[in-house]
Amino acid sequence: MKKCFTLMWTMLLVGLLGLCAGCKDSPTKVVEKWQAAVGKGDNSEATKYVSGAEASMVTELLITFVKDEDLKKSKDISDFKAAKPGNEKINGDSATVDFDGSTLQLKKIDGNWKITGSKNK
Repeated sequence: MKKCFTLMWTMLLVGLLGLCAGCKDSPTKVVEKWQAAVGKGDNSEATKYVSGAEASMVTELLITFVKDEDLKKSKDISDFKAAKPGNEKINGDSATVDFDGSTLQLKKIDGNWKITGSKNK
């Protein structure tokens, strides 16, 4: 009986570890990672979380603002860094996340969520 119980727990733990290994970041987590990278001015990290010309251009523009000596202390930049993503909605391979007065659009690409655009509220 003890062997059966031990075997059952071992199989359960291996199964759970296998499931967690396949876990990907949620759309909200992707927005948080993108926000952190942009806030640090790290273009190579920030672009890992975007796809498409619009999202790439906006990311590069934001990083330019964050790095600019006059602008990086502005209220807009500090508001961006302090904003909290929320109201995540997933519909198949598409999602939206509210962030800093806009709704970011995300698509699941090769199993990973990527920011593809935004809509102003």
